[in-house]
Amino acid sequence: HSGDPELVAELLGLAMDVELDAQNSMGDSALMLASGEGHVTVVDLLLSAGAALDKQDHQGGDALYLACRYGRAEVIPLLTRHGANPNAATPSGIPMIHVAVRNAHTQAVHTLLEVGARPDFPSTDGLTPLMAAALASSGQQAAAEIIESLLAFGADPAITNGEKWTALMGAAKVGNAAAAAALLSTAEGMRTAHMQNDRGQTALMLAARHGRTDATRALLGQYAQSDHYELAVSELSQLLDVQSARDGRTALMLAALHGHAGPVRVL
Repeated sequence: HSGDPELVAELLGLAMDVELDAQNSMGDSALMLASGEGHVTVVDLLLSAGAALDKQDHQGGDALYLACRYGRAEVIPLLTRHGANPNAATPSGIPMIHVAVRNAHTQAVHTLLEVGARPDFPSTDGLTPLMAAALASSGQQAAAEIIESLLAFGADPAITNGEKWTALMGAAKVGNAAAAAALLSTAEGMRTAHMQNDRGQTALMLAARHGRTDATRALLGQYAQSDHYELAVSELSQLLDVQSARDGRTALMLAALHGHAGPVRVL
């Protein structure tokens, strides 16, 4: 736990039986403690001595889970090289990449992707890592960086959950403007701006409905950066005028109906 590699090496080198995988009252083994604290040298020593990767604490977390939970990116490759599965999930069904995403650990997410974690691995609630990052209402810059990493490793922004929500819709609803801009940075992401969920809502409608001025601006700002002016104007016009399949309302109507002056001005 204290991260003293010399002492750990000395204990491992003693001519006596060492309970390498003994667990404390919380269920933590030495490897789990070192992984959660980010003690790379100690983790390496313990793994080389044969420490078990599958030990779990009383909440079901193992060494890899703790490294992801606390953002110990430098520990993750050591664990996976010794057999830890980057696509493993907790007993409650949360994949390791979601653990890192939901705790806003940008480097841990990137490292997991490098060692083979699936960028679109859904959790039991139907969210992809992109969706989980987009729904972060705080730590928006970290969420945007995570989204950029996921997209770089092939994550699909057009995937929907059971209610036909995309990651972009989630970002729009919670007002995560940085995440929305990151999702719109690719051609695939821009196409999701025109998708509707099972209530007939686009991301722009959701931003307008919930009074998310910055997200509304981010959703429209993509067209201002286009190199193809006439096409951009045409697509922007379509996006502004699209009506909900359920009630026929546009984004502007929704913003006005709910009294959101910021989105009304932007629209």
